[in-house]
Amino acid sequence: MAKKRQFDEVEVLGIMAKYFWQHGYASTKVDQLSIVTGLTKTSIYNAFGNKEAVFKCIVDFYVEHHMSVILKRLDTDKSISENLQYLFDSELLNPENELLTYGCLMTNSIVELNSNEPYLYDYVVGKFEQGRIAVLAFFTQYEKTERLVDGIDAEHLTDFFLTFRQGLKVQSRGRRPHESLAQSIRAFMLVFSSFEK
Repeated sequence: MAKKRQFDEVEVLGIMAKYFWQHGYASTKVDQLSIVTGLTKTSIYNAFGNKEAVFKCIVDFYVEHHMSVILKRLDTDKSISENLQYLFDSELLNPENELLTYGCLMTNSIVELNSNEPYLYDYVVGKFEQGRIAVLAFFTQYEKTERLVDGIDAEHLTDFFLTFRQGLKVQSRGRRPHESLAQSIRAFMLVFSSFEK
């Protein structure tokens, strides 16, 4: 019988995710994770494995607790524009979002890991593709119900939206002023609304 853990796993993963998110994979050491979580290095290794295994747990945690949660709040009975405005408001235009200047954990990791951590890079890319499939499924509902103008399909919208969102996340890391992000989003929404019937 497995020994019951003496800590809140979700809380600990959230703390470690925030650290990886802010500092990146290469700059994060298990010693530092021990300090921010209050767990010994042995406890971290026993619970999650080595640094590589910890990072994979963090990516899974991010997908489940950040990406998936937001997507589940979308309502295809509403217009695409209403749903996307909700996403932007909650993610990028919320002044209380302390994680805004961290960018996107997935995008940050894909850029960082591409040249020196091919195994982890492939893992993150695979998880990102899962997210893309979920976004595609969302837009596909509008295509199936013929709420898109001719010549625009779910694949186009998925790539357009994700590219724009990733760009905003990169801008937010540079501590772009709130109003600058808001202006970019307003312009995007004007273009995007033209795709809807």
